[in-house]
Amino acid sequence: MNYCGYYPQDMVNGIGIRVSVFLSGCSHGCNGCFSPESHNPTHGEPVTEEFIRKLLKDTDKHYISGVSFLGGDPLHKRNYQEVINLCRRIKQGLPEKNIWLWTGYTFAEIKEDVLRRPILDVIDVLVDGKFVQELKSTNTPFRGSSNQKIIKIKNL
Repeated sequence: MNYCGYYPQDMVNGIGIRVSVFLSGCSHGCNGCFSPESHNPTHGEPVTEEFIRKLLKDTDKHYISGVSFLGGDPLHKRNYQEVINLCRRIKQGLPEKNIWLWTGYTFAEIKEDVLRRPILDVIDVLVDGKFVQELKSTNTPFRGSSNQKIIKIKNL
């Protein structure tokens, strides 16, 4: 799994001050995507154990609300198992931190997919759905288009 962006203090992608990780790999091909270079799963740098230790250390700061996983698509076929494992690790070591995850898959698609469904056990908020250029909106917080939904998986 590769990442193509890392922000240890981000106030745009979720509620509060967050650590945001943009993962590489996406097969949705949304017209108008703001980050087409992230579609290639080998773009960026590999997620190493050293990177994970940095992410956990940055997330452990008292003013950090949690972690946001974006992309690309964190649930791309080359990412989802490692993302699930990383979310479990965050929840085990830092249970007071919340996890937001953006994906082009819908909540219904994830619930029906035996491989991706375990992500719902380890995240707090899902922002679902493909970006739709014709529904692009600046009035939908944390979403690029009005079709995308913010789904609270767990109470924050």
